[in-house]
Order: sequence, then C-alpha cells, then structure tokens
Amino acid sequence: MNKYTHLNLHSEYSIQDGLIRINELANKAYELDFESLAITDLSNLFGFIKFYKELRKKGIKPICGSDFILLGENTSPGNLQLLVKNLNGYKNLIRLISKAHTIGKVNGHPYLSIQDLTNFPEDLILITGSIESQIGKSILAGKQDTALKQIEYLRNIYKDNFFLQLTRNGKNQEELCNQTLIEFSKNLGIPVVATNQVRFLAKDDFEALETRVCIQSGHVLGDKRRQRFFQDSQYFKSTEEMNDLFHDVPEALSNAYEVSKKCNLEVKTGIYVLPDFKTPNKSSEADFLKNLIQDGITKKLELQNFSEVPDTYKERLDYELKVILKMGYEGYFLIVADFVNWAKHNSVPVGPGRGSGAGSLVAWCLSITDVDPIKFNLIFERFLNPDRISMPDFDIDFCEEKRDQVFKYLTTKYKDSVAHIITFGKLKARMVIRDVGRVL
Repeated sequence: MNKYTHLNLHSEYSIQDGLIRINELANKAYELDFESLAITDLSNLFGFIKFYKELRKKGIKPICGSDFILLGENTSPGNLQLLVKNLNGYKNLIRLISKAHTIGKVNGHPYLSIQDLTNFPEDLILITGSIESQIGKSILAGKQDTALKQIEYLRNIYKDNFFLQLTRNGKNQEELCNQTLIEFSKNLGIPVVATNQVRFLAKDDFEALETRVCIQSGHVLGDKRRQRFFQDSQYFKSTEEMNDLFHDVPEALSNAYEVSKKCNLEVKTGIYVLPDFKTPNKSSEADFLKNLIQDGITKKLELQNFSEVPDTYKERLDYELKVILKMGYEGYFLIVADFVNWAKHNSVPVGPGRGSGAGSLVAWCLSITDVDPIKFNLIFERFLNPDRISMPDFDIDFCEEKRDQVFKYLTTKYKDSVAHIITFGKLKARMVIRDVGRVL
C-alpha cells in the first residue's frame, strides 16, 4: 500500500464551503496514522497557525497552502492550489493572498492573475488539473491544444514544482478529464497527484455541508434547480480508502506523499515583532522613553523639575520602567504614546483610558491615559506582569467620526506594520437555528 498525504482540504475557515473543525481534524489524522497533512483554505490563511500548532502536538507535519481562483485571458476562471515549501514560500503565499484581496477582487471575490503567479513563484508548489481548473475546463470543452499550452505555460513558471491533480469525487465527466491528464503526464513528464478535495470530516457530514452551503448562498436545501458543487465522497478518507480509489494509478498516491516531503515550513509562534520607533538624535528607545517620562511627570504634577517629584511617584516609575525594559516593551509604549498624542494635537477626541492600562503610571506620564494611578490606588501588575508573559494591550477609544485619521497616520508612518484585527462570524447552535430552518 502506498503512503499518502491529503493535499487539498478546506477547514471551517473556508467561509463558502468548509466544515472541518481543526481540533477534530488533528484527532482524526492521528487516529488514521497520517504523517503529514495540508490545509488549503480558499484564498486565506486564517486557520493555518491553529492547524500548525494542533498537528505538531500530534506529531503530524503541517503543510501550508491555499486554493485560488485564477483569471486568465480569453478563458473562464479556474481553480488551482499552491503549497508552501519553506519560510520564503510562506511569505510569497502571503503576498499572493494579499494581492488577491486588495486589488484582485471581482464582484467581491478574490482572484489571481497569471502575472501574479509569475511574480511570486519561488518556493511554492502549484497543483492544477481536475474539472474545476482552467486546464480541466479546456479538456472538457474539447480544446486539447489550449490545455497543453496552459500546462506548458505554468510548467515554465514552476519547473519541477508543478503537478497535475486527479480527483475521483463522482462528478460528471471527471474520469474523462483524469484520463486526458494522465496522458499529458506520460507525454510531458509532469507528475500527477491524487486528491480528494476534502470538505468535511466524516461521510455522514455531507448533509451538514450542503446545509452550510445553502445558508451561504441563500438557497433552499430541497431546491432541485440549485447547483450541486460537492459530493458525499469528499470526506477525510483514510490511506487505505485512497489506495482503493486510485488502485490503477498508484503513482498519483506516491507522488502526493513525495510532494509532502518537499514541504518543510517552520513557523516561530509566540514571538511579537514590533515596528522600530525612530527616536530623535539617534538615542536609544530606553533613553528616549526615560526622558519623556521625566518631562511628563514634571508637567503633570506642575513642578519645575524632576527632582521635585515625590518619592512615591519616583519609586513607582522606577519599578514600572524596570519591568518595561526587562520585557522589551519600551518601543511599544513610545509607539502608542506617539499616535495618541498625535490624535490629541490634531483635534481627534481620545478617551481618558480604561481597562488595566489605566494602572500604569508611565502611561499617564506619556499622556496615553489621563488617570493618575497613584491618586486612585491602581495597580500596574494587572497591565504588565513579568510573571505572566503577554503583550501589553491599551484599550484606547477614538472619536468614531475621526478615527480614520488616526489609522491613516499609522499606516503612513508605520506602513506594513499596521493591520485591522479580524473578527470571525461563526454559526453557533443558538443563532443558527433560524438559518437551518430556512434552508430546510
């Protein structure tokens, strides 16, 4: 029996068609004795870090990838997938996903162009084929010459990292496409790989997947006119089941396993990389922070110089500063103080500070907050504690009408280091009853 790795799998983070919870997937892959496994959510990497951590806990190698829809000249859109070989490939995949979502959208859906693939091919593996791809569509349209040109074009970009995909999900004309791809493989020397295009974990989950798709698309489950994109065979099959399914093309199974051996991405997690804060006169961040604190506390207490500051304040500042420097967060405080004070000086209303951040005397000195923690007996350790290593997090309220000005300032000054925090909408039991009732 040939070893096998699933190279095409959508989790619950594929908003349109995924149903697989990552924790359950890791347990199932461990039970079925898989050595490696890929996640290829549609045009996103939302679930990858969770997938990476959970699989490594089980001793399974996680493979990073993503499915895309490719726009081509004079041809209909088609699916393809990219897998990451290493950290450089991971960065290129991020670039492609960002490109698809920022300037590649058509009617709200992200697409890639051939030019995008040409720009960032390094350390990525391209798998295309099957009836949903541009190549597959050309084959089924009887345009063999076009399919060959598409194959050759992509092979010239990806060289030995290009593979043709075979699927046996039971879709119409699927086997016709497979046989043509196998012939191309023999004639051109391009390996074929077998995938099951996994969209749900167990065979019994198919109705739940169809319900999920109908909720997304607004259709009724029993509508005979709606398009069926998925089959009940697209569950997480074991190695034995895949060997039975592709018994006549064993090289497609072994090639899938060989592809997995090419993918060796190591991601360092739990490490925070803050943007550099450019201090005047090339002083260190620590020295600049100390100077700002001394000036700030002197002005707050309306004194002439820092030597007049009461010992209670000095001792607290000394303690907080030691913790901040020990944990390496001096740059963080400088960055937050920078954009908060910019907002205040540019007529953008800012809240006085709330949450645990109000317990920091350093934050008060920098005008990040407007609450004196000594006066109100607030403790610093709720915000930053050397015994509980975690990123500090200031809760800052900006005027809703002018907050875009602050964001524009940040993106101009710190460029690629700025991002919105994402919120995932999930179909929870209580909230989903109405939606399930509608599609039923």
